[in-house]
Amino acid sequence: MALNWNYDATAYKANNSELLAEGKYRVRIINASETEARNGTSGLEISLEVNGHSNKLRHFIWYNYDYQARTNQLLGEFFDSFGIASEEQSNIEQWKGKTGAVHVVHDEYKGRTIAMVSFCLKREYQNGIPEWSDKPSSIQTNARTVEDFKSPINQSGAFGRFPF
Repeated sequence: MALNWNYDATAYKANNSELLAEGKYRVRIINASETEARNGTSGLEISLEVNGHSNKLRHFIWYNYDYQARTNQLLGEFFDSFGIASEEQSNIEQWKGKTGAVHVVHDEYKGRTIAMVSFCLKREYQNGIPEWSDKPSSIQTNARTVEDFKSPINQSGAFGRFPF
């Protein structure tokens, strides 16, 4: 079967992606969904856009069956960071468009360095981070994202490689 997509090779632009520097960033939720790791662990996958950059990040919060206090801590920090009220917490569609702040770190994945969310910053620690602006920044970079990247939080709640 032949592809009938009307491909225009002149419209192709090489991806000159630059790695988002480690640090604190204002972000906005563009999507959120429930997900499941390969080992069956339930979690949340939150897609974020980065203020002033063309970067996109994905943040995962995994349900820790053995240490629920850790799950509650991560959810509490997330809800606080993005100003998600208690009546909105069970409806992930209401999270879209909310702004918060995260700390980004670098990690190695499949032989390359990627930017990833380390943790959400509580509102009280967001001072000095510019508020969200829909105006494009003069600094435009592209994050190196990975399609199937999972959080470094393992089921025991400890930071490890992957929960699956």
